Amino acid sequence: FATVGDVIGLLNPNATVKVGGRFIRKSDVNAPRLSPATSRAILLKKETKATNDLVSAKKAETAAIKAKSEVDKLKDKFDVERIGLTLALNQATDEETKLRLRAQLAILDNNEALAKKYNAELNALAATNSLAAAATNASTAVTNLANSMPALFTALGEMTGRARNQIAPFGSTDLQVPYGVTNQGAVSAAVAPLVINVPVNAGTIIAEQELQGLITDTVRVALKSGNKLLPAGGIA
Repeated sequence: FATVGDVIGLLNPNATVKVGGRFIRKSDVNAPRLSPATSRAILLKKETKATNDLVSAKKAETAAIKAKSEVDKLKDKFDVERIGLTLALNQATDEETKLRLRAQLAILDNNEALAKKYNAELNALAATNSLAAAATNASTAVTNLANSMPALFTALGEMTGRARNQIAPFGSTDLQVPYGVTNQGAVSAAVAPLVINVPVNAGTIIAEQELQGLITDTVRVALKSGNKLLPAGGIA
């Protein structure tokens, strides 16, 4: 098949010559004629060379990548930050510290997926620690309350003892009431003087106000019984 260039060349009178009744290009007049087998061999050789060149280029690329990887490995060996993080990770004992160090290594490696995973684990661990701290605080409060109960009971017992000592005088109050009174009118007309004995024992009344209160209560009881209160030597 003729190409466009061949057709244009044939139409140019200066570039063609008539040979054997047909026009051919002048450049092809002295060119050797190749057999189809030879042409195929030449084409195959060109294709083989192109393939070999491609394989060589691929090998060179692979070697460059491998060399870069070796450099990266050597760089990792002398990476001070990585060495420090790895050493700290190997010596860490608690899980939170290990997670933080692993997250830092993931950031150093620019591994976004792994960094995201460690970040989620850190958040979950922080929530767990907060819950544990709250439970510990509640347990401490309950323990403190339980420890304070004996002291509270002791204080209540002491208060009860003091109250018993203060109430004791009321049980020993003596009232002298004249006998032979037949009705309330007779009591009002001819009642003998009322004598009220208020015994005060040392240590039982601790304040003047308590003494006044005790006397007032005794007088109230006497008046309620219909007795008059007269001073010593008074006339009813």
